[in-house]
Formats: sequence, C-alpha cells, structure tokens
Amino acid sequence: MIPRMALALIMALATLAMHASVHKMAQPDTRLRMIESLAGARTATDSITLLYNIYDLSYGAAADSAASQIYRIARANRYDEVALDILRDMAQVHSDNDTILDHIQTILEKEFPESNMQKETIIFVKIYRAYLETAYTPEKELKEKVRQIINRYDGAYSTDPYERLMQHFLQCIFISHETQGTLLNRYISALERQLRNIPRQSDKLTARLYRQKAYSYTVNSDYNRAVESDRKLLELYDKIERVNAAQGRPYRNLDRFRLGSLTRMLSNYPALSVGEADSIYLAINHIKAENPSLRPDGKTDQAKIFVDMAHGNYAAALEPLRDLSATEPDHIERRHLLKQLMIAAENCGREDVLLEASASYARQLESYIDSKMSECLRELQIIFDVDRLRTDSVASELQIQNEVGRRRTLMLKIMVTLAITSAVLLLIFILLYRRFRHLSEHLKSANKRLMAQHEELHARTEELRAAIAEATYAEQQKASFIRYISSTLLLPLHSLMEYSQKLIDSSRGDAKPFLQRFGEVMRENSEQLHNFAARLLRLSRQDYDMD
Repeated sequence: MIPRMALALIMALATLAMHASVHKMAQPDTRLRMIESLAGARTATDSITLLYNIYDLSYGAAADSAASQIYRIARANRYDEVALDILRDMAQVHSDNDTILDHIQTILEKEFPESNMQKETIIFVKIYRAYLETAYTPEKELKEKVRQIINRYDGAYSTDPYERLMQHFLQCIFISHETQGTLLNRYISALERQLRNIPRQSDKLTARLYRQKAYSYTVNSDYNRAVESDRKLLELYDKIERVNAAQGRPYRNLDRFRLGSLTRMLSNYPALSVGEADSIYLAINHIKAENPSLRPDGKTDQAKIFVDMAHGNYAAALEPLRDLSATEPDHIERRHLLKQLMIAAENCGREDVLLEASASYARQLESYIDSKMSECLRELQIIFDVDRLRTDSVASELQIQNEVGRRRTLMLKIMVTLAITSAVLLLIFILLYRRFRHLSEHLKSANKRLMAQHEELHARTEELRAAIAEATYAEQQKASFIRYISSTLLLPLHSLMEYSQKLIDSSRGDAKPFLQRFGEVMRENSEQLHNFAARLLRLSRQDYDMD
C-alpha cells in the first residue's frame, strides 16, 4: 500500500511541476515601489513598462486603473500596438461583462485605423461576446440569438480572413449545443485551418481556440480530446508568460486562466489517471494559495468534486454535485453536470437522487427539443456549409486563375529574362566591338611608330658602325704611333746615355766635375723620357687588352 501511495505522490509532484506557473513572484512592497518610481519615469516607454508591471500585480479596480493609464499613454504617443494589446487584456479579464466588451468593441471600431491587429482585436472581443451570449443564456432565449446570427450571415459572403475566422468560431460555439462528435470535429478542424490562414498569428487567438476546443469536447463528453486541448492551452500560457518576461513583464500572471483549464481537466477525469487527477488538484490548490483573489468565497469547490469522482469517492461528490447542478441555468453545461450527478447517484445507490437527476436531465432535453434549438442550429449549419461550399468553389476558381496567372507570369518572366539577357549580350558585343576598333587603331599607330623607330635605329646603326670603324682605325694608328715613338725614342736615348757616361769616365782635370754634373742632368732627363716611353707602351697594351 505504501509504495503505491509513494508512486502516486511522485506522479502528483511531477505533474504539479509541469503545471506550475513560470511568472516571477513579487515581494509585498514591489507594487508600491513601482508606483513611487512612476513619477520619475522620463519617457512614455518607461511609464508603460512600469504600468504594465503594476497592472500585472493588481486586481480588480486597481488593475483597471493601471490598464486605463497604459491605454491613455499609448494613444497619446501613437503606440497603437500597445493600446490594442491592453484592450485585448481588458477584454480577457472582463470576458463575463457584456457591457465592457461592447464598450471595447466600440472603441476599436471608431478610434483605430483598420489594420490586421485592429481586426484581430475586434474578432477577439466579438468571440468573447458570442461565447458570453451563448454560454450563459437559457436555451429558450438562445433560439432568438441564433436566429439573429442566421439573418446576419444568410447569403452574406465575406473574403476577409478575420470575418471568416469569426464565422468558424460561431460554428464551433453553436455546434457544441448538439452532441455530434464527428460534425464537431469537422468544424473544429475548419476553425484551426482558418486560424492558420489569417495574416498575423496571435497567441491570444490560439489560446481562445484551445479554450473553445476544450469546452466543446467537454460538454460533448469527449474526455481525451478535451484534456489534450487543455494541456496545449497550459503550454501556451507558459509560453506567453516567458515572452512577456523577456519583454519586461516578469510578473505577468495567467493563473486565473490556468485555474479554469486545470478545473476543466479535472471535470474530464475519465481521461486521467488517479495520480494525474491528484497532481492537477494540488496545482489548483497551489494557485489558489498564491493568488488570494482566485479563492471564491461561498462557492462550491468544483475541483474537489471531480477529484473525488476520479477516486471513485462518489458519496463525497454527490451532494456538492447536486447543489452545483441546481444553481446552473438551463443550459448544456447543466446537462453535463446532471450526467455526473447521475453517475455519482448510481454508484452510491441513491435511487432518489438518480430519479431526481434523471427527471431534471429529461426536462432539459425536452426544453431543448421544444425550443426547436436543434432546427435553428441545423439551419445555421446549412448556411455555414453552403457558405463553405461557395468559398471552396471560389477558392477552386481562384486556384485555377492563380495557376493560369502563375503560368503567364512565369512565361512573362522568362521572356523578360531573355530580353534582358539579349540586351545585355548586345551591349557587351557593342562594347567589345568598340574596344576592338579602338585597339586596332591604337595598334596601327603603334606599328607606324615602331616602323619609324626601326628605320631610325637602322640609320643610327650604320652611323655607329662607321664611327666604330673610324675609331678602330684611329686606335690602330695611335698604337702604331706609340710603338714607333717608343722604339724610336728609346734606342737613341740609350746610346746618348752610354756615350755621355764614357765621356765622363775619360775626362781629366777641371772639366770632370762639370761633366759629372752634365751626366747627372742627362741621366735624369733620360729616365723621364724612358718612363714616358714605358707609360705609352703600357697604355697601348691596356687598350689592346680591352679590345
């Protein structure tokens, strides 16, 4: 017994962590400090950032006041995206107040220029209004509202993707009033396709889609699909909080919407294990503990009822279910609760409660049939289906026309490409031809210059050859002259020197000193002449070697 309890507790804690919110928890004085710092904000963006955090930490009238300030500052500074975002938030918070929703829709239609975001916000508000009109209106009164919608859409064809999205939401809202699983799945699939076709994908509209799916599957007892839709919805809440935190809103708190999804998941307990039901119940209590404003005083705790049903504790759930079903208006949700009450009464053996619940359920069905609500809904389905067929026909025609247009566009693109390519090639050919002509002229001119230079070079070469011949002849003459001078000069010089020396040696008496002096002078001059002649011979040999 203990291991099974421990396993259930582990599963509960794991699922609790999975469903836990991701927003940042504020200190008790955080909101007060932000309000004090608001006066020191220098720019509109700083003020809006602070006001968004104040708005996220506020409840009731205080939150509405912060939202109104954000809207006024955004409009004054033409921050339409911020203004539309806060209007969507206000519509979501006041989704059960038709007066406020109507006021927001009037503002959107009269004060904002037409844009994808403006259309998205209008559709967002209209969806809440339509859901409010159908979800909380007794079926006897709801028939007239369905008639009004039939008159509004009968024969009306809209190509606006946002208006088409609104029509698909109405289909799902109204078809939920009939237990027709296959038909409901078809309409929900069409709604998902249309949501993907709008120009701007919105997390808020996607969340509204998952809420619609979860609600429609719940009231039609399609437990598995309902739980799966709420799981995706919880994941989307986590994503929205993370995105807001990255944008400067760490205190954005979607626990109010988490609480609704978790409670609805518990109401689909046949698709949950006991451990999952316990973990969801723990997550619900955790959210209520952290958010005092989400603790409804004096109201029946639906989560406790359904977790008891999940555990098979039908006796504990019987009386709370009985009280809860008695307080609900005549509506499809009351039939859903009466089904649960009959299950609890049958398992507890309470035939009196079972008879009472069965009688109430039968009266509900009788009232539904007497109101001819089914006929109205089928009439509305026919209108929407005809409109869908017309849309499909137009879409097929448009697809054919688009295909023809695409082919023509492709041929035109090919022709334009060929024309451009031909023009580019022609331009390149012209440029190359002009360049060739220019190079040809330049080559002719260069050839003429080269020929002239060649002739001039030839003439100069002949002149140079003549000059070389003359120089060679002069050099030869010079060498011959030097050799002649040297040989002619040296031999007499040697003879003079020898003869002088003999005269000096044979002299006697007083004439010898004079002759010795004469011999020295002769010797010095002879040596100079000898050196001069030797230098001429060396120069002659060097010139010969260089040649």
